Amino acid sequence: MLLATDGRAVRRKTLKRLTIKDIASRAGVSVSTVSRVLNNKGNVDNVLREKVMDVVKSTGFRPSNAAVSFRKGMDSIGVIANMDDEASVRVLKGVLQVFSQRGVWFRFVSCNDPGELSFDKVLITGDMPAPMQIQAQKKVYAGTWCADGVSVCPNYYRSAFMVGEHLYSKGARNFILITGEIKKYKHARFYAGFLKAMYVKKIDEYSVFHGEVSAKFGFETTKKLPLIPDAIICSDDVLALGVIKALESEGINALHKTIIAGCGNSLILSTNYSFVTVETFAENIGTKAAEILLNDLYESDSPETILMPTKVIDHLE
Repeated sequence: MLLATDGRAVRRKTLKRLTIKDIASRAGVSVSTVSRVLNNKGNVDNVLREKVMDVVKSTGFRPSNAAVSFRKGMDSIGVIANMDDEASVRVLKGVLQVFSQRGVWFRFVSCNDPGELSFDKVLITGDMPAPMQIQAQKKVYAGTWCADGVSVCPNYYRSAFMVGEHLYSKGARNFILITGEIKKYKHARFYAGFLKAMYVKKIDEYSVFHGEVSAKFGFETTKKLPLIPDAIICSDDVLALGVIKALESEGINALHKTIIAGCGNSLILSTNYSFVTVETFAENIGTKAAEILLNDLYESDSPETILMPTKVIDHLE
């Protein structure tokens, strides 16, 4: 508490701490340009460098730990992965391939590790099971989507649409869609693509079920169906595995009675089941994301979404 000259009590005004984005805005440059100036790396035009330093001096700005991590020898690049998710692991392989070729040093963090993390740049593979506190000047998401960075992910909308068209061409006329929670980007886009396919093919007989992405949910949902449709489409191969097991438990030959479709082309590598799926080329996504992270192809303060191509794989043919 402060006292005014007349003895009145006045509150101390809390000053907002300046961030690197504030400096970039005042200098009229990008966040990555400010980062390169503060870390004394990369090629920055002398005029732009002077603009940044003038703002830094006039404001008394002090960079955060993340902003000066490279200069102080701390972890400059971080990679956070969900090692319990097969797709995330496949994406990680592509990331590590690029890092290995370029001799990049980085800090690896499991998504289950607690605590606040600070990096100069960070690459995040797959959906995180729980929110994490991550400070970074540049974030790249590989295999998933987020609004605060560059996202490199499969075109799930197009994938679901192609699967719907493909199964229609094989004679399917009534459908079931089983997806994860719609609040997740992957399943929301897959759901939208499925609806588009139903609209284009003028299919009225379909039902949609949302829940957790697990074989258990696929199994239980299928067991509750009053009638088995021509085709059951799942937004993930794990769900499709549950569907197949449920049909087999009822003595139904899944390969002939109904068509099962998943997404990811992952389970086919470790099981004897055959079904239609979507190849998302996860390692290519990791490669692309790593190149974007290292090459500054996109600015972190201008979020971008790069949709990668996918392909329908029919293991029934």
